[in-house]
Amino acid sequence: MSIWSKYSELQEAGEYKSAILLLEAYATKNNCLQAMFLLGQELGVYSYPSITDYSRSAYWFKKASDNGHNASRYEFGLALISGIGVDVNINEGKKLILSSADSGNKLALEVVLGKIILSKKLNFILTSGRS
Repeated sequence: MSIWSKYSELQEAGEYKSAILLLEAYATKNNCLQAMFLLGQELGVYSYPSITDYSRSAYWFKKASDNGHNASRYEFGLALISGIGVDVNINEGKKLILSSADSGNKLALEVVLGKIILSKKLNFILTSGRS
């Protein structure tokens, strides 16, 4: 049985802690970026209340990000900006999100474009006196 099948089986049985432990062991042993990303999601904002651990979530996003996982770079950037699971570091968070957008992450690109559009609209309002 594959790791992913076993993980799904544990999730479906409601054995969330066991599923996380299985995934952590696999991510650590195999340096699997996809498992690290999934751990970041499963322990963070997408988690069941009984297993929510924002600092562990940020740890796994950072570990995958440091090893080149683009979606994890975006997620860890968000964590740094918001201070969820880590100390706030807005500059580093922005760098990670921009890097992720540059590498084609659509969510990161939407954040960057949204900021540009908002900035241009605000500048227009401030310079023209209109809303």
